[in-house]
Amino acid sequence: MIGMAKRELFGIVVLIAVLFVFFGCTAQSDDKSLAQFSALQAKYSVSENFSTSQATMNTYISALAELRGKSSGSPAKIIDAELYSAQAFYYFNKALAEQTAVSYPDVVCSLIEVKSLMSDASLASNYADKAVIAISGLSDLEKSKLRANQLDMMKNYQTQINQTKNFYEGKC
Repeated sequence: MIGMAKRELFGIVVLIAVLFVFFGCTAQSDDKSLAQFSALQAKYSVSENFSTSQATMNTYISALAELRGKSSGSPAKIIDAELYSAQAFYYFNKALAEQTAVSYPDVVCSLIEVKSLMSDASLASNYADKAVIAISGLSDLEKSKLRANQLDMMKNYQTQINQTKNFYEGKC
């Protein structure tokens, strides 16, 4: 008898949870996450393009990661795509800045600048790959929450990052 009552109670709880999901009672938290996401883009001036300031991007990435921890469902997928994209840009931008300290004809692989550049290019490549996968998995509506052509932009970054990475790996 008691086991039967527990099963019925469990069934009612599951039914209520399903009703919340189907009737959009979770949409309010989704809307809140997306509003916070838009507010972050505006705050860090990255709505159209990422910032070339490493400090700005580092702070933006940290804020995105924190928001991602509080999000779920569709907003979490959108924030993941943005987070991976931002990280790819950050590390690629950092590698490009380090590239100015490296002499092209005589790349000395033991220099800390070269090691750092190769490490950042590798991180940028990994994040660009994750960004392309994450963006490709979004619906058209979800993609509309990101920058226009963000998938194409990340594919271009992938190509540029891999060229840089392959150049230095070939030298070292």
